[in-house]
Amino acid sequence: MADEYTLDTEITEDMLLDDIPTLPGYVQLNTGAYVACLEKGFESKEIDGVRFFAVECTVVSVEESKEDGETGKPNQPGDKQSFLWDRTHAVAMTNFKQFIAPIAQKFSCRTVAEVFENSKGLEILLVGKNVYDAKKDRHNFRVKKVEVI
Repeated sequence: MADEYTLDTEITEDMLLDDIPTLPGYVQLNTGAYVACLEKGFESKEIDGVRFFAVECTVVSVEESKEDGETGKPNQPGDKQSFLWDRTHAVAMTNFKQFIAPIAQKFSCRTVAEVFENSKGLEILLVGKNVYDAKKDRHNFRVKKVEVI
């Protein structure tokens, strides 16, 4: 990898899944509840000209989880789950607003910038469920509840 997030080669449709690199520690969370730390807090990112809001959650403890769950292995402290929200997509922005609402309420934030500032190092309870996409060929961790600890 050229840097932490940039691949040396483009991923193509005919590549074997095993040949696609995975960042160390990044996993798909199983359906369950996790105490997670937002070490860097929320950030703005741009990927291929598309602007996103992003946050990386590091699992501190597993409160409840499907044992081997949908991912085929149990989650553990240190696992990381990233979330991206496209800033031009209405559904993504609705999901983003729901994710940050408990943080905004806890710290009386009125702007996204204030939420970003207050989120660094914050521990949250993250409850979610894995749902399958329309083709049923992959699952995504859908956040059901965020609570500031």
